[in-house]
Amino acid sequence: MKEFAPPGEAGMTMARQRFAEYELLDSLMADNALDAGFIPGVSVSQLYAASARPGVPIPADVAAAMLHQPRMRQIYRDLLARSAMFHIPEAMAASTDILPVRAGEGCRIRFEASRAEPDQVYVIVELDEPDRDPPSGLIFCDAENFCASLALTGWRQGVVQTIVARDSDFLRLAQDPKSTAFLR
Repeated sequence: MKEFAPPGEAGMTMARQRFAEYELLDSLMADNALDAGFIPGVSVSQLYAASARPGVPIPADVAAAMLHQPRMRQIYRDLLARSAMFHIPEAMAASTDILPVRAGEGCRIRFEASRAEPDQVYVIVELDEPDRDPPSGLIFCDAENFCASLALTGWRQGVVQTIVARDSDFLRLAQDPKSTAFLR
């Protein structure tokens, strides 16, 4: 059995504040659900759980709420941004590449077409510090906060690669120069 040290006073204060913020947001969402057009039953804690597992399909009820409610997509994206290990903002300059390299502080994302399968693309993520704990997922979000994620497994010396379909939502968002990437 693993033993964990109890959090100090500062840690408890921060945990209480976060809990209170989420409770307040849940309360506001429930109170204004009908007026704001929210689908009842989807809480901030469900959005947080979805954001904490990149690459794992979002539960159907949460996905439906996010599809129809821009505010929920914004909350989801904010949760991603707050917990991301790396943040790669939108592309600064136009590129002639169909799949341009995306670089952020501490990491780089590049794409290579598969030579064996023309309908597949390799997504390669490289960390500047290979000894650091690697992220478990890559998420791209567009300007309207529609997001697509990809699980990242099999890291070796700060590099991981995986394959995605050329017509996937993930790759569509990755191609959008206005999209933002999060490594979580």
